[in-house]
Amino acid sequence: MGSAGGEGFVKTAIMSGADRSTYRVPHVKKKSTVLVIDDYPSARDAVSSALKGDFDCLSAESAQGGLEILVRNPVDAVVLDIQMPEMDGIEVLKRIKEMGINTQVILLTGHGSLETAKEAVRYGAFDYLIKPFDIFNLREVVAGAVEKKRLLEREGKDDRLEKVARALTTKLAEASRLARVSELSSEALTEMKNPLTAILGYTQMILKKIKDRRIRFFGTKPLQYLSIIEEEALRCVEIASRLASAPEEGRDRSGATVNEILLNVVALLRPQCSMSSIDFVVAPLQEKVIVDLHADDLHAVLINLVLNSMEAIEGPGEISMKGYKTTTDRLMLNIASQSEEQFLQHLPHDSLVGVEVSDTGRGIDKPHLERIFEPFFTTKTDTAGAGLGLSICKEKIEGGGGHIGVVRSRPGRTTMRILLPISSRV
Repeated sequence: MGSAGGEGFVKTAIMSGADRSTYRVPHVKKKSTVLVIDDYPSARDAVSSALKGDFDCLSAESAQGGLEILVRNPVDAVVLDIQMPEMDGIEVLKRIKEMGINTQVILLTGHGSLETAKEAVRYGAFDYLIKPFDIFNLREVVAGAVEKKRLLEREGKDDRLEKVARALTTKLAEASRLARVSELSSEALTEMKNPLTAILGYTQMILKKIKDRRIRFFGTKPLQYLSIIEEEALRCVEIASRLASAPEEGRDRSGATVNEILLNVVALLRPQCSMSSIDFVVAPLQEKVIVDLHADDLHAVLINLVLNSMEAIEGPGEISMKGYKTTTDRLMLNIASQSEEQFLQHLPHDSLVGVEVSDTGRGIDKPHLERIFEPFFTTKTDTAGAGLGLSICKEKIEGGGGHIGVVRSRPGRTTMRILLPISSRV
């Protein structure tokens, strides 16, 4: 007993008693299907018996019968005798490959030769075994063939998913170009950019984890990510419908539950932060607090602030977001800016909620601090932003009766603070 040479072929040395006692066929949750083709009944039954228990076995007594079974049934591996009347094993192997049947083929022969082995390699056989062979070794070779087939199938899925991702990226770029050409409102572009960023980010994350074999495609995490993709896509539709159907003044400003928004933002962006070696921590409020600001507006503002923080961090870092209840008296002891002082002095409410977003990025230069909320002002040198993000954030927060500003900024620690009156509604 032996094995012909050739790259990728499994050696078929006789296993010792110790080897047999410790041998394990790789665990497969769903039994794989193996087709045994051999015109000699005893040899066919011996191979099938050796594989039963670990694999579901089909059998055929002729080459033509085996090909007919392959056409009708999904088969993971074929164990095929070379010496058969009418059509030999090498010809059957060629037919299988020409028909595009997705299976791995193991050839068996009682008269091995280098030339036959070369032919087996040339036509894509997984392995080539010489009779008589060790049944434990046979099972190991078949298990390897099944694993190779599954690996190739997963790689095929990755290729298809990568094509989807490339198509998505192309469509996003085209949508952005068309939006600029048709001069859609800058607010619509900025507001929709955030959920679209999440959609693309989670798609790429699923692809990377599948390629790294860290998650199964239909496991829990991918389904969670796909549900977030669906949610953010629906948010895009809602934003577009809202902009098309009614002016901002006529919009119902249903209150936002602050903690729900904070936790949603963390769930949405923490995985993307993790991929950039950024820790994203959150300290939510200890109780349910509602503010008179549309939930979509608060969501969009916080997403914008976190994305800005991610851009400001070069290499590993941390982003933190915390919510808390406070009062005007407490805040007056720690005024962050003149505009914040003016806001508090003219505020008819005493109870407020504060939300702070901090990062360990490069900070904001002093000459820029007073201008960051100006429309069209930007420090970006590329075309990624139009300088409208923080301007729109300011507009949305002030529209809800609140204030947004910088608490502090220096290399290694920048903090933005949002202050909103607590709603009187229950």
